[in-house]
Amino acid sequence: MPGLASIGPRFGGDFFVDARWTLTHSAISTKASGVTRRYPDIDKRIGTRLRSLRLDRGLSLDAMAATVGVAYQQIQKYESGENRIAAATLHVVATAFETPIAWFFESETVEKKL
Repeated sequence: MPGLASIGPRFGGDFFVDARWTLTHSAISTKASGVTRRYPDIDKRIGTRLRSLRLDRGLSLDAMAATVGVAYQQIQKYESGENRIAAATLHVVATAFETPIAWFFESETVEKKL
């Protein structure tokens, strides 16, 4: 079948996937792969909110990292939008700092209107 790749032996069956789909839709990219990320704006928005929360509370990267349970470098990557924060980690942050998870997704224009 043209354009289709077999993944059968790897997954225990005779399955086929469209190779074009896997190249464009399958994985979240990294800088090394050269593939464009699908949702960079939301990652940056959440990162900006995370940084804002940290600074509003007067916390260093180390202090926030210790609270969340990750390295300070990971907090830097979340804040810059370089790495996507997992839902479970975002839940830990929201719970630890008594902040609704929805706040991380709100745009700044919504706040300015209020």
